[in-house]
Amino acid sequence: METKIESAYVRDEKFTKEYFSYHSYKRPAGIIITVICILAIVSGLINIFAYKKYLAIVTIVIGIYLLVLRAIRVKRNIKISLERDKESNHGNFVSVQNLVTENSIIVKSSANESGTEFEISCIEKAYRSKNYIYLITKAKLAIVFDINNFSKGTPEELVEFIRQKGIKIK
Repeated sequence: METKIESAYVRDEKFTKEYFSYHSYKRPAGIIITVICILAIVSGLINIFAYKKYLAIVTIVIGIYLLVLRAIRVKRNIKISLERDKESNHGNFVSVQNLVTENSIIVKSSANESGTEFEISCIEKAYRSKNYIYLITKAKLAIVFDINNFSKGTPEELVEFIRQKGIKIK
């Protein structure tokens, strides 16, 4: 089984922050929630001058509360994820290596050296952030490739390979 593409990354604080920030703020659901919170605040500000001040203040407080709550939840999820990785890897960050073959992707990590094999047919969609390419399986697992750390192949070759397999990349 010959590998076409090989990539590695470390699930450190930089990775975890980008991963959770992308999933929390830049995906459609996150954008919609943020817009609703901002609209609640703006609506409250407009209502202070036009209508009932108490209702306006409640609307503003709720909008700000929800925005702050989202930021706190993201920070908490980052902290929990880093703690879990360190706990499963004797206090160290988990390093991950991805091996892409013609029909599968093998994900090996310092916490699971034998690796897990995913068939390409399990990949449902793919998208790209600033530093990573994410392949999402039907079971909603993310296979992550650091675009700055390919030891064999390039990010463009991975994107082309994924497209040839009929998977859309955003």
